[in-house]
Amino acid sequence: MSKPRIWYLPTPSHTAGVFKDETYRRLLAGFDVVENVTDRALTAGEVEEGIAGFDGLVTGWGVMPISAAALQRADKLKIVVHSAGSVKYLFTSEMVTGQLVPGGIRVVSARGAIALNVAEHAVGALIMMSRRWVHDALNIRNRGMWRDPDKNWSNQFLRGATVGIVSASMVGREVIRLLRPFNVRMLVFDPYLSDWDAG
Repeated sequence: MSKPRIWYLPTPSHTAGVFKDETYRRLLAGFDVVENVTDRALTAGEVEEGIAGFDGLVTGWGVMPISAAALQRADKLKIVVHSAGSVKYLFTSEMVTGQLVPGGIRVVSARGAIALNVAEHAVGALIMMSRRWVHDALNIRNRGMWRDPDKNWSNQFLRGATVGIVSASMVGREVIRLLRPFNVRMLVFDPYLSDWDAG
């Protein structure tokens, strides 16, 4: 039995920056992968011309939106795997309801995995800001002193602080989870957050 054919649209530089070597090797071992070796985004026309015969499509940062004409030519396409977060820019809503759903083409993304990394970064930045690390680094560079003696340094903690979260998205919810041990007061704004989820 032949391996499913996958067209891998991201550039080699994207791959090097996003995938661990062993993860990418597993992809290559499990599928018949045709890679984009140009190190540039393929045009909509190039995707339209080449998409026929592929079972899957891998997209990522820098990949151009997929056209309706490309989906019309995608005679074997069963799945689109986006190696980034949001897929909103890849397809129009008309393509989703008129081509993807009726054609049984699944679209998945790495937004869950990315949310973990983004949330860790956000909490790390909150710790740095509450400790004024950037201010201290600039003070050392510009004034030759670690801390500005004119500043009050007694309140430089994340623990017990009030933190505002705008959007209880996957990232926002992970930030909330990671902040729990810090005993912060959280103010969350999200017009789509239900009372149940907020509780």
